[in-house]
Amino acid sequence: FAVPVTEEVRGSAKVALILLAAAVALLLLLTCVNVANLILIRARGRSREVAIRSALGAGRRHILRLSVIESMLLGLAGGALGLALAWTGVRLLVTSAPTTIPRLAEVGIDAPVLLFTLALSLGTGLFFGSIPAWRTLRTDLAGTLRDGGRGMSGGAHAQRGRSLLVVTEMMLAVLLVVGAALT
Repeated sequence: FAVPVTEEVRGSAKVALILLAAAVALLLLLTCVNVANLILIRARGRSREVAIRSALGAGRRHILRLSVIESMLLGLAGGALGLALAWTGVRLLVTSAPTTIPRLAEVGIDAPVLLFTLALSLGTGLFFGSIPAWRTLRTDLAGTLRDGGRGMSGGAHAQRGRSLLVVTEMMLAVLLVVGAALT
């Protein structure tokens, strides 16, 4: 009977490749949640700076743009580092793999992977950077200036949000470890 070429080439590796892609997606999500938590904490620590900038005449758009640009640069730097590690890992795997693996010479990082990495880095930087920026803009600027930067822990709502992020991180980490162990 006839077998499609793609099925013949992938063979039994299809399930393993799908599991690997799912593990990579979970790892990316875990990293994004972790970075979002760090950005939220940093934004909370910079609330006095934002209050001073607003008092000096900086508009909300300027402050929001500054925060989003910072987080997008952070996302691009993370994407570039990840791409460098991926390129090094691919080179090491190709040189150390047995020559009996079919189409081994074709393994590499190509233009669609680079574009996907760029889009994903910018997208995660934009999404996870805009949340803390909006949160910072909603704070009471007069109260922040009056308190002199004290009380950085935030209210009960902010504490609940951070706790939710930590619980999400732990859940994703456990899911990733269990999935890796079962694989």
